[in-house]
Amino acid sequence: MKQHQSGLMFLLLCGFLLCFSACRKDDEDTLVHLDPDEFTAEDRTAIGARLDEIILSQTGTYNVLDRNSQNRAVYEYLETLFTSLVNTDVVNFRDELNWGVKILNDADSRNAFITPSGTFYITTGLLKFVQSEHEIISVMGHEIMYADGDLLMNKLELQFGGDILYDIVLGNDPLEIADIALSLQEIKYAEPEVLEADIYSIDIICDFLYDPHGMKDILNRIVADGEQLTWTTNRPSSDDRIQIIQQSAGGCGPGNAFQDRYIKHINMLP
Repeated sequence: MKQHQSGLMFLLLCGFLLCFSACRKDDEDTLVHLDPDEFTAEDRTAIGARLDEIILSQTGTYNVLDRNSQNRAVYEYLETLFTSLVNTDVVNFRDELNWGVKILNDADSRNAFITPSGTFYITTGLLKFVQSEHEIISVMGHEIMYADGDLLMNKLELQFGGDILYDIVLGNDPLEIADIALSLQEIKYAEPEVLEADIYSIDIICDFLYDPHGMKDILNRIVADGEQLTWTTNRPSSDDRIQIIQQSAGGCGPGNAFQDRYIKHINMLP
């Protein structure tokens, strides 16, 4: 009996020591992330920064438009709109993440996505499909929600695992790093998540001098023209979506679309 108890105590002691050592870095005295399921703003920024580097290097998949003299005006225009949305009380991590805009030179793709650190990517194809400022800010606000909340991190964690994501935080490149960067443009959201992002976007836009029905106008045009957009395919919705948008925007002013100003800048794209 005593031998059995001694063996049990030995196993418990070993388990304690393993747990203690797992909560520390190998070569440092500081504690590391105890729960990889909980990612701070700093963690998200580190993950997003590395994914941005991978995206920039994957020219065969992601062709980021150069910020040269020809494209600078378009970048500055979109960044001004995007920054105005981010710097509102609705956005929780407005000061913590590295928000920004990148244009993907892909006329055949109509897509947009965001990284965990807040970099908003949009293709030239989607920019040219959108027809006004009130439409583009509805897309921007929608994507901001995914990075500002937990939805994007939850999707990545579900697909790749929290430990792999936190490995990036620690400055390592897991074997899946390229797949994680590639997955950003393909993430599919459920209808309740899409509706939540729509309402979040309207909450931001409502305080501005914009028509808050930009998303509704995009959806109506898609139906009318029989268009297929990767962005909306990955963000599916039923007929109730337009009704919910109208209800959510009911307390906002009529606002403006600013179509001419938008078209002027988008016509500068290659």
